[in-house]
Amino acid sequence: MSEASVSSGNQMDPTQQSPEDDTVVVSESDRYQGVEEPFEGSPERESAPVDSAPGTSTLAKVDSNPEAKAARGKHGRHAKVAAEEPLSKKEAKRQKKQRDKQELPAYMKKSKRMRRILIVVLILLVALFAAGAYFTWQLLQEAASNAQEITQQDTSSVIVDDDGTDATTTAVKTMTMPNLTSMLGQNVESVMTNLQRGCQITSDLPVQEEGSPIVEEVRLALTEDATDSQTGTPTVYLGLNEEALVIQAGCSASASALGYGAVSFADAVTNEHIIENTLREAGLSVEDGAVSLPEDSATYSTYAEDGTTLLREYCSFSGVSEADGCEWSAVLSYDYSMTRATANLSDTVRTVYVYISWV
Repeated sequence: MSEASVSSGNQMDPTQQSPEDDTVVVSESDRYQGVEEPFEGSPERESAPVDSAPGTSTLAKVDSNPEAKAARGKHGRHAKVAAEEPLSKKEAKRQKKQRDKQELPAYMKKSKRMRRILIVVLILLVALFAAGAYFTWQLLQEAASNAQEITQQDTSSVIVDDDGTDATTTAVKTMTMPNLTSMLGQNVESVMTNLQRGCQITSDLPVQEEGSPIVEEVRLALTEDATDSQTGTPTVYLGLNEEALVIQAGCSASASALGYGAVSFADAVTNEHIIENTLREAGLSVEDGAVSLPEDSATYSTYAEDGTTLLREYCSFSGVSEADGCEWSAVLSYDYSMTRATANLSDTVRTVYVYISWV
């Protein structure tokens, strides 16, 4: 046998392998012959070792151990992941809201807080405005109702005290009208001396009325008489001529101080005869019925802009007492300003004025 044949007989066929070796070796020249390269992303290509040395096969070694295959199968890239339990809608919404809140920048979070604060403040302001408007409307309604009741109420109705007596007949008379006729023709000093009652001059003013014989007016406060809380101290008015003699004498006082209770304006004139009684106390001879009210009450009544709320009743009267040779004038005034505020008729400011002068 030749040397070449021995060499040929001893050379092992590359395609044969020993029983103990499970690895298939492919030469460098046959590496790409008859073998399809796994496409990119296939399991075979992904499992191929990255750091294989040149000259070695890129095919994976076949592991005959089933347990090892199973282990590799569990940790493979394409192994199935155990399905998670689905979240409830409420929990998913909460988590989404929390993620959104965490992702917001700081300035947006601050702006959101400010918007909420402004909304709360705006709601409070609207509520306060609504409450204020409601209470204002209630007060206006109540005031209008009280004013209407005062206007429509029959002021001649009897006011009864706790003991059942008529309050209109129990008014206490605290003063008497001074005798005005006796003052005519006197000077101021004589009037003060005869009158007494704590006379004090409160004003002395010139009178510039064309055609009037009165050139000066002096006012005397009767400080010893009871002071009325509504009309103040009774006052005497003296009209002086050029010789400084009294040619006109007058006096103002509260109707309650003269003994008249909370009667209506019409009753005071027509039934109580407040004007005639006061003139008689002033020294004149006047009979009941000497004065009367106009038939139209609008001539002596003043109303508010609504046309129904009564503000004031004011009427003047005049006449001549031939027995005394004097002219007289009188005024009765009812002011309801305080009454509108308190809804109490006794708070009406009722004042009587009388003047006497020579004919």
